[in-house]
Amino acid sequence: MNFRFTKEQEEFRQELRKFLVEETPPDFAKYMYGTMDVAANDEVSELSSKIAPKLAEKGWLTSSWPKEWFGRGASCTEKLIMAEELGYCGVPARDMYSIGMVGPMLIEWGTEEQKKQHLPSIARGEVLWCQGFSEPDAGSDMGACKTTAVWNGKEYVVNGQKTWTSQAHRAKWIFFLAKTDPEAPKYRNLTIFIAPLDTPGITIKPIISMDGTHHFSDVFFDDVRIPKENVLGEVNKGWAVAMALMNYDRTLMEPLGQIKRLIEVMVEYVNRTGDSKNQVVRQKLAQLAIETEVCHLLAYKIAAAEDAKLPIVNEASMSKIMNAELMRHATGIATEIVGLGSQLTEDETDAPCLGRLGHLHFDSIANAFGAGTIEIQKNTIARFGLGLPREPRG
Repeated sequence: MNFRFTKEQEEFRQELRKFLVEETPPDFAKYMYGTMDVAANDEVSELSSKIAPKLAEKGWLTSSWPKEWFGRGASCTEKLIMAEELGYCGVPARDMYSIGMVGPMLIEWGTEEQKKQHLPSIARGEVLWCQGFSEPDAGSDMGACKTTAVWNGKEYVVNGQKTWTSQAHRAKWIFFLAKTDPEAPKYRNLTIFIAPLDTPGITIKPIISMDGTHHFSDVFFDDVRIPKENVLGEVNKGWAVAMALMNYDRTLMEPLGQIKRLIEVMVEYVNRTGDSKNQVVRQKLAQLAIETEVCHLLAYKIAAAEDAKLPIVNEASMSKIMNAELMRHATGIATEIVGLGSQLTEDETDAPCLGRLGHLHFDSIANAFGAGTIEIQKNTIARFGLGLPREPRG
């Protein structure tokens, strides 16, 4: 197998990187800690709103979408090249929810009216979405969803709460899971809805993370009226849509780009401080390079499988585990090498790594359970990869 990029792919990578460097501020690397979070703060949100439409104009933002729906029908490999470059350059421009999840979901399961209403603005990079899956008592097990959507003959009436909802305070729309048949068996009673966040009855309350940032929110539904036209897919068959959707979430490439950049930053740091002569430091950075390359190869194996229309459930869970563990390992080693200096923030003069190591390390902790815990991923691998029976539910 040839693991090299084609000439065209390499040219695309170089053109994209040149564009990203030119379109971002001189200190663009400070965004390295959160390129997947296009709504991290006002500064990041403003930068994203400027760059995303420019990427859209070049046809890069939704290049892997079908041509009939604002894409170029490009390969998944090209999509991953773009995601990796965004992560490497620290450019918060690709909203993982609208571009990476809602768009593909609408293309596959949406009605013609839903596609016409939403895909154009998403493809232009003009609107942010958020995901309402997790609840106080339903995290990785979405079948435990308690939010209800009751049909009253005219519309659905939704009541419940979603938690850990990323970028809800900046998004315009939400897609969420609700229970539509209380008598049906678990997983066969769920439906996915879409709704504007300014719908009467929807309330958003902030959740402040341990690093002081506002990324997550609680979203409350109090007798929210949702028309049947806002059902995505079939009623009571939302579980299948949700499972396919989570595979989009588990095969993101931005973290690998971030880690590659972090390794380079750490190599520069130890060369400058003289720690490059320390055998332990050298071996730890070498180990990170090995693990990063393994994750990189798995990501492109998944891209090849997607292009071939092959299932990726097993591989997606593997990628999710390895990326989460690698990010935590990489940031842990970086903070260990830098020492007390890793606690300095971007407000401190001459802070190592632009004062972003603390943010990176805090953020990496959530990777172990965001989009499905590592334990859930291992169960998926055992069942779909190894052919082991489903574990009994107590």
